[in-house]
Amino acid sequence: MENIAFGLNIVNRENRSSTRVWLFPVEGTVRGAENLMFQFRNPVSAKDIDFSPVTGLQVSFEPGQWLVWAGCLLMGAGLFAAFYMVHMRIWAVAVRDSRGQLVLWVGGAANKNKDRFEQKFAEITDQVRSEIDKSTPLTCISAQERRGPQLKLAGVE
Repeated sequence: MENIAFGLNIVNRENRSSTRVWLFPVEGTVRGAENLMFQFRNPVSAKDIDFSPVTGLQVSFEPGQWLVWAGCLLMGAGLFAAFYMVHMRIWAVAVRDSRGQLVLWVGGAANKNKDRFEQKFAEITDQVRSEIDKSTPLTCISAQERRGPQLKLAGVE
């Protein structure tokens, strides 16, 4: 601190008036003491005042600060989830078609990144189709069962 100022509040006990006086020891000036009945030794110098070591740091106690930090962390996690995570939903339902055959309807939706969703949806439907083909080998099925109810993947070419 280069130019420290000291504020003095001088109270006159007789008429109960007070006057604020500012001492600037580095400049050697006194301001606000023009109407006083006494005078300060002029010039006031920094040698007249004993400076103790001072700092600009303060210690404070904030009892709710951990709730604020927890809220900031939760808000950051929420923003990460909202902007960087894609919410995909895929449904599969087995229904009977107009001929009475069992058909698997597969559908899905995504809120972002539609291209990646199409790739993922194609991968899943390919896996479902391969599982259906594995579970019903044609050599074990008689001609009558082949014409009967079968599980087909509908809606996907």
